[in-house]
Amino acid sequence: MVTTRAANMVGKDATIAVGAPADLVVHAAPTIVQVLRNLPGRRLNIKSGRIVGGQEGAHWCIR
Repeated sequence: MVTTRAANMVGKDATIAVGAPADLVVHAAPTIVQVLRNLPGRRLNIKSGRIVGGQEGAHWCIR
């Protein structure tokens, strides 16, 4: 699920496009219900288009 609503709420430009800034968290779940139900779950943190960390189950990894 990709959304620009969070950025719009704080007055930021929310462009989802090639070359645009990419700060996001990717969750390994098929639905938002699964994301919320399985916290902490498997996820990947991306800042400025680069992988900066994530979590595999209960273990954090930082790159």
